[in-house]
Parts: sequence; structure tokens; C-alpha cells
Amino acid sequence: MRRYRNDDWDAARQRWADFWAMAEVDRPVAVIFSWDAALKDAPPARDLEQRWTDPDYLLRRARHDLAHTHFLGENFAQVRLDYGPASATRLFGALPEYGEGTIWHHPVADCLPEALALMKAAEPLVEGRIREYLAPFSLFRRPEFADLDALPSIPDAGGPVDTVSLLTGSESFCADLLIEPEAAAEALAISGGVFNRLARAITREVGPESSDWLSLYCAEGYWTVGEDMTALVSPTIVRECFTPVLRTSLAGLKNVVFHWHTGAMPTLEAVLEIPEIAVLQWTSDINHMMNPPVNHLDRIAKIIDAGKRLFVYIEPEHIEAFARRFPARGIAFGFNARSAEHGREILRQLEAAYRK
Repeated sequence: MRRYRNDDWDAARQRWADFWAMAEVDRPVAVIFSWDAALKDAPPARDLEQRWTDPDYLLRRARHDLAHTHFLGENFAQVRLDYGPASATRLFGALPEYGEGTIWHHPVADCLPEALALMKAAEPLVEGRIREYLAPFSLFRRPEFADLDALPSIPDAGGPVDTVSLLTGSESFCADLLIEPEAAAEALAISGGVFNRLARAITREVGPESSDWLSLYCAEGYWTVGEDMTALVSPTIVRECFTPVLRTSLAGLKNVVFHWHTGAMPTLEAVLEIPEIAVLQWTSDINHMMNPPVNHLDRIAKIIDAGKRLFVYIEPEHIEAFARRFPARGIAFGFNARSAEHGREILRQLEAAYRK
């Protein structure tokens, strides 16, 4: 039986089940990482394309990374296929640019009407492109992968709105929402339908026993959607333009996680109104570090009051503030520890705070 390099996977699995069930528990889920110094000595890749796409290299890299990573609390080992942010845009013709730290996709149209024309032209090609998108998933069927004792971790597909905005660039997209509302509505509708087809294809391919870059676990499987554009528009735009396409894109998907940014604070309540969203994941980006979640406990209360689950990375020194304000039910915390022992110390700190 796979245990995903967790010392007590049976207990961890039960805590994840309680998280999704919103059960009364003694403490929140804790996803704790720590890394050995040797992690930085990864096997060299021939070039950037091999770094991100070659299955033999990915397996070598995974062996190295897993050997130097500690998975504590309810954390678990996983091997990720990384296509870069909002990779669903490839289905409409965007090409990857391989970088040192990730993969980028750049605009291919100057305006929404031009993007719409490209999207319509791509529609007959979508099924073939979905097959191309899924082809590297064969990595997870290789015998060598089974030996790693790790969950398959799927790429960041993004969201249907971000998919369209990446085709034009965010500034042009925001302007055309107002200048070209008919083209915007049609492009978003196409994107929502295609995104749903991709999501269903991915979930069929990997099955429920999988994860993604957020490191959540659900025995029934889950799906993550993210819309960075919610940080650049008003709540009205979210409700009138984004919510309908999001609901189309999520139809039939279970246990949906919304990948959210601190910068999208003004549109939080509009996002929370979307019934398909089960979990709001508060991302750990530069805004997060400069303006941490502990500064926004009243906003977090809105997430809890809306009946959503919360997954958020916090600093250990903020555990007490969260424990005083919120019950453990439906909350998962993420922590990056300095060492495995520091990670165990964080877990003891979390347990003590929620016993008070």
C-alpha cells in the first residue's frame, strides 16, 4: 500500500477526510514541508525543454527532490507535471516558453475580437490538443513512477477567464471587456466549455488518487481553478462576466478549490457566492508575505461564514491568532519549516494552540 512518504498516512488521510466533511476536529490539517540543503544540487538538464518535458529527466529529478524533502503533518509526496500557469491557453494556440523557474505563455492576439477568431478557428482542433496535453501523463503509468511512492500531481490549467486574458494580455482584455462586450462574452463562453472538457479529461486520466501544486488531498479527487483576473476587475465584473463562465467550466466537477490571491481582496465576496467552490486557497505570493493573512482575519471570517473551507499558508507565530478566532473545522494550514525537527515543532505548536 502506498503511504506517500508520510509516517502515518492512515491518520493523515482521515484528517483530510474530516477537512472535506467539515467535521469537528482537535486541530486543522497541517501541510508541512522542509528541505535538505542538498535539494539545490538537482541533476542537471541538457536544456530547459528537457528540464520541463523529458519523462526520464523528470523521474531522475523527482527521485532527487523526494529524497531531500520531508513531508510532515498531513503532507505527502507527489510528482508534478508542470506546464506553467494557466496552461489551458495552449488549447487555443499559445506556445510554451521554457524558463528557469517555470513555463510562460504569451499573448497571441492584440484584442478580444482577434482572440475570438483564433478560438473559433481552434475549436475543431481542441480534442487533438487535449490529447497532446494529456500525452505526458503517461509518466504516471511508468513502473519507475510506482517505485517513488508519490501521488501524481497535475498541471496548473488556470481558469477559463485567465485563459482568454492570456491570449490578449491582461490590459487589452480588461479594456475589451468594456469596449467589445459581445466578443468578450462569446470568447468567455467558448473558453468555459473547452476548459470543462479539459478538466473532465484530466480527472478521468489521473483518477481521484492525485493532487496538484497546492498539495491538497481528497480521496474522491478534487479540481483547482484559479482566476488572477479577479484581482484586476470590480465585483460587478466578476458577478456579471466571470461567474457564468466559471460555473459552466466547473459543471460536473467535484470538490472544487479556488486558487485566490491577496490582491483580489475587493472581489472576495463575489467569488464566495459561486456555489461550486468548496475551498478557497489563499496563495503564498509576494503580496501574501508583505500583507499576510493574519492581517485579514475579518475577511477570513467571511470565508468561514460562507460555508467554504480554507487552505492558507501562515507563519508559525500567527497560529495563536488563528486559533483564538476560528475553530479547526474545515481549515488546513500550510507551513514551510527550516528543518524536519522545526516542522515537528510547528505541529506541536498547532496542537497546543487548539487545545486551549
